[in-house]
Amino acid sequence: MSIFSRIGDFISIMRGDHRYDDLVVWESEQAFWEKAKYRIPNLVPQHRVGRRRIDFAQLDTRLAIEVMGKRYHGGNTEESIEESWVSLVADWERGRELLKKGWIPVYFPAADCFSRPEYVVNEVLQIMKGLNRG
Repeated sequence: MSIFSRIGDFISIMRGDHRYDDLVVWESEQAFWEKAKYRIPNLVPQHRVGRRRIDFAQLDTRLAIEVMGKRYHGGNTEESIEESWVSLVADWERGRELLKKGWIPVYFPAADCFSRPEYVVNEVLQIMKGLNRG
């Protein structure tokens, strides 16, 4: 990649040209994205790994950041508890698949991403810092 394309990317970002904004659809993910896109380098939403998509991928450290919402992981009725359990088991399987492909899955509750996005961004930055110490 030439220096001119990197400068062009920088100028696009500074002008407000956010090429990934349309990929972030859930409110909790949008709240996180609005804080993270300026602070976490090389962060890409809806990144494909094999046949799956990661909510957010930090490409340098290969962090797979997943936002876990009640819609898929919570409920009070017996039926919804069973559905939640099936969903949780699928998430564990997905996490193992990501690890096999060299990605590190990190999970955050949607409620934190929505109400405390700065906290989640700081957590991701701390994890990246720890990984870089190697």
